[in-house]
Amino acid sequence: MKRILAALLALIMIPLSMQTYYAEESSETASQSESSSEESVESTEQTSEPDEQKRLVALGDSITRGYGLADDEKSYVEILTEEGNFKSDNFAVNGRTSTVLLEDLQKPSEKEKSALEQADYIVMSIGGNDMLYLLDKLVNGALPSDSAENPAETVQNLVDMAEKLTAENMTSDISYYKSTVEKVINIFREMNPNAEIVMQTVYNPFKPIFVVAPVMFADMKDDIDGAYERVEGCINGFNTALFELSENYGFKIADVSKDFRESDKKYINMSLSNPDIHPNAAGHRRIAEIIEQTIDPDKTIFTSASVESGNSENSNSSKVENSEKLSTNSGQSVESSKTNTSDSEEMSYTQRILIFVGVMAVISFVITYTRLKRKSRK
Repeated sequence: MKRILAALLALIMIPLSMQTYYAEESSETASQSESSSEESVESTEQTSEPDEQKRLVALGDSITRGYGLADDEKSYVEILTEEGNFKSDNFAVNGRTSTVLLEDLQKPSEKEKSALEQADYIVMSIGGNDMLYLLDKLVNGALPSDSAENPAETVQNLVDMAEKLTAENMTSDISYYKSTVEKVINIFREMNPNAEIVMQTVYNPFKPIFVVAPVMFADMKDDIDGAYERVEGCINGFNTALFELSENYGFKIADVSKDFRESDKKYINMSLSNPDIHPNAAGHRRIAEIIEQTIDPDKTIFTSASVESGNSENSNSSKVENSEKLSTNSGQSVESSKTNTSDSEEMSYTQRILIFVGVMAVISFVITYTRLKRKSRK
């Protein structure tokens, strides 16, 4: 009888001891997971501390100003400021030519002078209006304009304009542009010899028309294709001047023209029904990307892509990547802790079943033993 009772007592004590063991183990594992999670979060916070902001000064024309954008759309300067960790000043003026820019820099405001002297980067778009004034002069003001009711007229105006773009007509204007930009660069160097200068190439504002016109007016295709080549030749003249100056003065070129020309995305507002030659929101985002890649070819800064730009979604610098990895590890630690907690709860439930079965076995044994003893007495 004593042996039987001892065995029954063991049946009860084994599940109780197992429950205590698993409870302690689960508590220790959860504590380790929580500690690991806290370390990961702390490491993430340390890693994600922002770099010191670089000072960027933007100069130039209406492209840099953001002309043609809706109120809720961002210019490339705003994108660089908000997503590129720059502290920026924008001194661009709508309608500015290289000549006007030079005049303004020869007598800058105190704010502009101070910003340029402290700048880490000077970013500039200038030359688009120089080219347009050349075209306007050649066609006596008959630039392609809004002709929604008669798009054929717009195309014909563009073809007529392009026919006047001969080397003889362009050479003096392009040479003047080059000498003016050279003087601008020298002023920058005098004011701030350590600043990195980034100049944008001039893009073809009529590209959207050249894309659709040959399809709409197949009988004019040869004339339209010829006009496109002549306009591109004119633009190439201005951009060649920039590349030559870049080689002589060591500033960088953000080749917006090449990117816009080769992309199948619509980066410019202009169409047969819209005479606006300025970049749209996607165009500004792409310009911001090109400038950032020009400043540092090994990284891209952008984490959002509210406007499709034709490039892959921008991965962040290694700092942000490390932060994301640490966050992932932290999340895994927390998930592991939750799993352990779940296992602990499941084990506790199993232990409760075992205890219940043990108790019921004891009760059943006692009842059976009592009945047998009574029968033996009788």
